[in-house]
Amino acid sequence: MNRASGSLTRKGFMDLLNDEVIRKGLCTVCGACAGVCPRGALRINDLIPELTGECDGCGTCYESCPGKNIHLDRLEARIFGRSRQAHEKRIGIHAGCFAAHSAESFIRKNATSGGVITALLAYAFDRGLIDGALITGMDPLNPLSPVPMLAAGRKDLIAGQKSKYMLVSGGLLSILKEIVVDKGFKNIAVVGSACHIHAIRKIQHSDSKFLRVSIGAKIKYAIGLFCAFNFFPEGTHAIIQALGLKPEELESIDWRDTSETPFPGKFCARTKSGEKRCMDLLQEYIILGGIFDHPRCRLCYDWANELADISSGDEVDEMGFHRQGSKRSHTVVRTAAGRTLFEGAASGGYLESEKISEDHISRNLGFVIKKIGNIPRIEERRKLGLPLPEYGNYPFY
Repeated sequence: MNRASGSLTRKGFMDLLNDEVIRKGLCTVCGACAGVCPRGALRINDLIPELTGECDGCGTCYESCPGKNIHLDRLEARIFGRSRQAHEKRIGIHAGCFAAHSAESFIRKNATSGGVITALLAYAFDRGLIDGALITGMDPLNPLSPVPMLAAGRKDLIAGQKSKYMLVSGGLLSILKEIVVDKGFKNIAVVGSACHIHAIRKIQHSDSKFLRVSIGAKIKYAIGLFCAFNFFPEGTHAIIQALGLKPEELESIDWRDTSETPFPGKFCARTKSGEKRCMDLLQEYIILGGIFDHPRCRLCYDWANELADISSGDEVDEMGFHRQGSKRSHTVVRTAAGRTLFEGAASGGYLESEKISEDHISRNLGFVIKKIGNIPRIEERRKLGLPLPEYGNYPFY
């Protein structure tokens, strides 16, 4: 039943998701539509959702989609029970801000920055708070392709550590129903960018009983990454070409290798013959930024993942750049569930943290580029009458 437009008419993929989101360039490639379809009739093909089976017009794909109707203001009221205060306009409602890192040396060393998210999930697994985690891994058959990954314990978490800058093949959330309905996992965490967390919150607060109870109620923690942009897969190929390598030569890649270079690391590629070639992070960003970023990311201003239970990203210095050698993560604790998880991990010896202010978070150049920098693009489209996502709390910066 489609309630998004107030209509009681059953409408499905073609009338809603395809016409209102995909064809208007508002799809985030999150994979939620494929991940909640009761009939398994959708998939992401070449970064575009397509109907591969019979649609019965239930509308769950559109109901869960973070492409057009997000309404962060309404979701905030339901999640936090209040509106944001003046000091929270930049990074969203929160209970505390921290510079933190994993207390376990191996996790911290293997992390992109401080290993905070891995430490939180390890604690949640060890305490029986979750039985699974949906994270981003790498395709074992394609060393260049990030894929959805179900972590069932610590070993899987370590295997899936570190940031992957590219759009996830098939969509990160495309295996949601498979995890909680087909496989029967009852308490999972989901780690994703802002659009992924927007979808999770829409699912959890949907009028659809199937979405809310069968899927949303099984998601215990929504853990967010600070996110400026996600990039087309061709961006990785461009970096590999700049290194003088070919995709078929590669064994693995790492967008932020810190094994030999201090935080924030370098992009490194390892060949099947054992050779390792690396690129400075600034050069990587120059190749990717403004060329390979997904257009829908330019219409989003939720850099700090404001609906997550906890959100986290790189520690930066006073100028907003990576704090060289720090190996810590700036982390925002938001909901009551997030606070309990963070405090439990800290008191249990999984995390070490230092309290900081929201000013430390918002000086990040990612905040400047996305939260502020995307506003002119949004305004230009508004003046031209082009399709825009409906966030409901714009502008907040």
